[in-house]
Amino acid sequence: MLKYFVLFLVLVHVQMSKSSAQQIREDSTKKKYFIGSTLFVLGNFIPDDPNSPDFIQFNFGYRLTAKDAFSIEIKTWKYAWPLGIPFGDSFQKEDENYPGYIRAFGIAFVYQRFLWKGAYVALHAINALQNYVDDHDKLI
Repeated sequence: MLKYFVLFLVLVHVQMSKSSAQQIREDSTKKKYFIGSTLFVLGNFIPDDPNSPDFIQFNFGYRLTAKDAFSIEIKTWKYAWPLGIPFGDSFQKEDENYPGYIRAFGIAFVYQRFLWKGAYVALHAINALQNYVDDHDKLI
């Protein structure tokens, strides 16, 4: 008799509990909107860097589906040497640099498609404004 009573209590508990294999639960970590940045901003903290990037980036995004996301990136960066100089003898050489630096500002529109286990493909379209500044911090 006791085992029937325990079986009855177990059945009542299973029927009344909210845990069921057929229920689809919403993952609380998945939000429609997100904000973020990139690890490249850590380059700003390199001590005594002669070509500090002064890089800042903020992302504001919206998840269209579980695999598709759209975001807007606001970014700015600075560089004092021309891009494309290979590593070697001429890399960051004094006679290779600009008389000043270039400061760039941009807004990018980004579409991301997540493929498999965190791997994704992204399409970035950026509109950037570049300011050329001389040694005396005057726009050229």
